[in-house]
Amino acid sequence: MMLLKFAVLFCGASALLAPQTPCRARPRTRVGASFVDLAPELPGSLVAALRERNIVAPTPIQEAAVGPLLGGASAMLAAETGSGKSVAFLLPTVARLEALDAGGDVAAAVLVLAPTRELALQLAADAAGIVGDESKVQLLVVGAATTADALKAARVVVATPKEALDAFSAYKVLGKKAAAFGAVVLDEVDALLPPKKKDYRSAGTKKRAAQTGKKKKQLTEKRQAANSPAED
Repeated sequence: MMLLKFAVLFCGASALLAPQTPCRARPRTRVGASFVDLAPELPGSLVAALRERNIVAPTPIQEAAVGPLLGGASAMLAAETGSGKSVAFLLPTVARLEALDAGGDVAAAVLVLAPTRELALQLAADAAGIVGDESKVQLLVVGAATTADALKAARVVVATPKEALDAFSAYKVLGKKAAAFGAVVLDEVDALLPPKKKDYRSAGTKKRAAQTGKKKKQLTEKRQAANSPAED
């Protein structure tokens, strides 16, 4: 039995608090349908990029997700491994970004967060195949190198959480780039946000927090000593 994998996509900062559209793979209703049949507004360059990878007909999860995501919906995608979930969220998201660029928005991009380096590498390869330009896909994982200029020019940024925080902090582009993200994807969201809280803060932030905690403890001890009655 194959396990369901989940991805959550947020369109725009305000969507972080908005309801998500559930997109679950379901039996195909239009056998032989193409991506053009599914979404005529898809750019021809993206459809051609899929064709070069021998991706011609949409899978059930792609049929369920492409329309809502093209329309700017925030959604949760649930599908089995190997069902084409990556294309289901990357294709319509990149298509929307091209439309935003055409409308005058500058450097619109998508941030894709993955729980592991291996998954991030796979997603970056999928994104490069759709975008058609590897330089427009930036990878933020252990062992990967990038620059502030490359991040600012990226169409897709694929990252693991800690490396994303470290890179954006180091290059001081978090504010500008975050404002330019037209969408944020949390792939395998159940692994990214497990019941046990993980600490993705940078080493510097952790150190400052520890120092603050130590100072608070020292002040508390001094107050307690000052308020305690003197011994006879």
